[in-house]
Amino acid sequence: MTWVAIIVLSVALWRLWEDHKGLRRQAMDLGARLERLEQPLPSVVRETLAAAPEAISPVAHPAPRPPDLKPVEPAAAPVHEPAPSWRDPVEPQSRPSPPIKPQSAPIRPPAPTINLGELLAEKGLAWLGGGALVLGGVFLVGYAAQQGWFTPIVRLISAVGLAGVMLAASELLRRRPGPRQQALASAVLAGAGASTLYATLWAAYALYGYIGPGMAAVLLLAVSALLLALSRDRREPLALMALLGALIAPLITEPNNWNDVALLLHTVGITAAGLIVAHRRRWQAAALAASAGGLILHLATTADGEPWRQLLTPLLLVALTIGWRSRRGEGPGRLISAVLPVATLLATLSLLIPFGAIRDAAVVAGATAAGLALIGLVALSARRGWASGWLLAAPTGLLVAGLALDIAFAHGAVVATARVGALLAIAGLTAASLAVFRAPTSGPAPAPGAVGAFLLAQLAGFGLPSLAGAGMVLLGALIALAAAAILGRRPVSDRHHDAWTLSAAAGLLMAVFIAAPDWSHPAAFAGMALVFALAQRRLGWLALSIAAMAAVGLATSAALAPDFIRTALQSLGGTRQAVAACLGAAGLAALAAWRLRPAPPLGAARQVLATAGVGLGLIGAFLALRFAAIGDSPAIGLLLESSLRTLLLAMAGASALLMLRDVKGLIARLGPHVLLGMALANAVAGQLLWLNPWWGAERQVVEAAPVINILLLAYLAPAAVLGVASTRLYRRPELLPARVYGAAAALLAFVWAMLELRHHFHGPSLWRGATSFAELACLGALAPLTPLVLRRFAPAAAQADAERTARRIAQVALPLTLLVVGVLTAPWWGPVGAPLGAPWIAGPALLAIAALAALNARALTGQARETALVVAAAFAMVLLTLATRWGFHPADLEAPVGSRLETWTFSALWALFGAGLLTLGSSRRERSLRWMALGILFATAGKVLFFDMASLDGVIRAASFLAVGALMVAAAVLARRLGRSDEKG
Repeated sequence: MTWVAIIVLSVALWRLWEDHKGLRRQAMDLGARLERLEQPLPSVVRETLAAAPEAISPVAHPAPRPPDLKPVEPAAAPVHEPAPSWRDPVEPQSRPSPPIKPQSAPIRPPAPTINLGELLAEKGLAWLGGGALVLGGVFLVGYAAQQGWFTPIVRLISAVGLAGVMLAASELLRRRPGPRQQALASAVLAGAGASTLYATLWAAYALYGYIGPGMAAVLLLAVSALLLALSRDRREPLALMALLGALIAPLITEPNNWNDVALLLHTVGITAAGLIVAHRRRWQAAALAASAGGLILHLATTADGEPWRQLLTPLLLVALTIGWRSRRGEGPGRLISAVLPVATLLATLSLLIPFGAIRDAAVVAGATAAGLALIGLVALSARRGWASGWLLAAPTGLLVAGLALDIAFAHGAVVATARVGALLAIAGLTAASLAVFRAPTSGPAPAPGAVGAFLLAQLAGFGLPSLAGAGMVLLGALIALAAAAILGRRPVSDRHHDAWTLSAAAGLLMAVFIAAPDWSHPAAFAGMALVFALAQRRLGWLALSIAAMAAVGLATSAALAPDFIRTALQSLGGTRQAVAACLGAAGLAALAAWRLRPAPPLGAARQVLATAGVGLGLIGAFLALRFAAIGDSPAIGLLLESSLRTLLLAMAGASALLMLRDVKGLIARLGPHVLLGMALANAVAGQLLWLNPWWGAERQVVEAAPVINILLLAYLAPAAVLGVASTRLYRRPELLPARVYGAAAALLAFVWAMLELRHHFHGPSLWRGATSFAELACLGALAPLTPLVLRRFAPAAAQADAERTARRIAQVALPLTLLVVGVLTAPWWGPVGAPLGAPWIAGPALLAIAALAALNARALTGQARETALVVAAAFAMVLLTLATRWGFHPADLEAPVGSRLETWTFSALWALFGAGLLTLGSSRRERSLRWMALGILFATAGKVLFFDMASLDGVIRAASFLAVGALMVAAAVLARRLGRSDEKG
């Protein structure tokens, strides 16, 4: 360390010598230039200047005059005069003033560069010297103690002498006029001397024990006072060092050796002295150190102190800080605005300690009073503009946290004192907030007082019986309501007023929650919503609209609470109470929506109340249905319960769509869709999946009556309601939800038709029994029927969507129906081979499929039309084949072909069908039918040639060949005509 210092000092001295030599050379150059300027000008320069005098004339020539009509005399020869020297005096001339030339922008001086040599010479030497002196003093004391060269007294005296020398040298440098770095060196020497004195006093007390704690404290304070006095004419760091030394004096000498009075006087005195010096010298860091340091010292020594000191010291220190702030005024600096908030936060932390005395009611009362006093001090500062209104949050949080600690863990008189203190704190906090926030504002308003009043009211009623607790909370709410009434006299909108109004409303709702029985909470909260709506209509307060919406939200939450529903479903009496509460809440919410006056920016408040009323009514109806379904003696089944729930939700959503036609609020737009979405979700989960009578996990029995049964209520009724909603949305238009609801309505109607057909074949238990071919044919007829129904019953606004959907369904459903019904499940040739069932049902069903496919073909074009015609012809072929087979084997269609007549009959009928189909295709110009007919004819011919010839003989064989031959000739002729028509086309 020593060698480093020597090297740095050598470099600095070398740099100073180089700078000195440079300055000497610059001075000599400037002198030489000055001598050259004083010499006379050369003759050549003088002649040049005389030839062009105007070039150097400082005065401009006057403007030329217009030409004169008189004859011009010849001008005299110019006389050349010697040019004046720059040393000759300039005589004033009577010439016009020169024109004012625009001044150029001032040239900024170049930015100063940092010279390392100057930095080391001016500041580095001073700081290095001061640090070396401090280390030297410390090392001297330590080394002397280790080597034992001197007795302890000699060591301490030497250290004191060294410190005195440093302080004397500092004072000499301060009084001697000189550059700025000399003042810095003086300050560093003074700090080093004071530090040496601090170390010497600590060694005398703690290391050697020559002085007691009282004498050590007095000497430490004396050193601090000396340093503080020296800092008056020096710099702020000395004051900070003095404050630090004075504040740590009790910690060095052990706080147990100080009584409470001495600690109070010491803390307050040091803080006051530091703030006074900081005020006079306009020091910000010193003020912050004095205020925060005093409070930190109090925090460090308050745990074992008397309660009166714990309560009084923070208030005195905050009051001193406020006094400094009042004298300080406004000025530059970021630390000015931080002094008071830091002091307030530290005082809040220190005052939290007395609240922990949960066995002493007097201490709790004093802590509450101290918290209120701190609120008053902060309110005074905020009102004068010295602090932000948000600073009230610190003492407010102190009261809430401290009183919560006492009420939760104390007993007896302490709890009673804390409850009374909470009510008094509400009053004091209200008064402070009203005093601080006097000017109306429409921006974000500080609401620590309103929030604190609500929390304190809850603490006052915590743990008491229902009525008593509700009374305490109600008292706090009334105080907040009085504050809101005072603020409500302001002529403009005020967020402070809104905050206190909401605080009062929250207190009233909490009082209702505590006092009302659990089963009546929905109706009680809805009643409060009506009260808030009436008050809003009377007073026009914006926050009351928010309170009304919050009240109906609480009513809905209470109706959906698990305990409420569990109680409602346990017995008939509980169900009656719950249903009455929900329906009453629905009526009260509807009245509130009717009486509420819409006001921006909460124009949707009325819609919120109305929607909540609908929801509460639905909840009551659902509870009644649920109890009827699963009660002691269920009156309805689960499927009926789910169906009624879906129907109620769908009707509520559709009604909302029809009523709220011109309302553009968010609730009006989303509320109906939420209800309809809930209806769809319930229908999918209940009727379509879980409770479906055919394939559901909880299969339900359907009444024996056809059509008029539970299926109508479960599927067709919701489909009708969703269809109405879709029609309404198509007319607005709102295409996306309209398409969703329309598709859902079509799906539910289709499922109803399927289940109703299933119910016709299987009775009440739809899941029992095998599925016959007749039933499959009837179900298959629904596929081509669906596109026709969509085209027929779709509203005018939805015709385009209905046409596109019908076309896509026909393109997919018709081939799929042919594959399933005509191929896979056919009772003779199908791989699945379903039993035929009733032939008088299967035959008309197949004929209906063929006819419906043909009707679909009329509305289709292109490839889709040809596909529909092929499907219609194919089902006609299937019907012809199965009817023929049933005619020969009515008991068992799976029996082998038994007679030659049956074989010839199939060939003849297929040939006739092919010929008829070919004639129809030719007359209708339907290429698909013609090619299908030719396929049938060639297939029949192949059958006759390869099958009938082997199995038939005699007249039947001859007739078969003759018939096939005639048909082949006719087919050839028709094929030729078909080719000609195609060529012409």
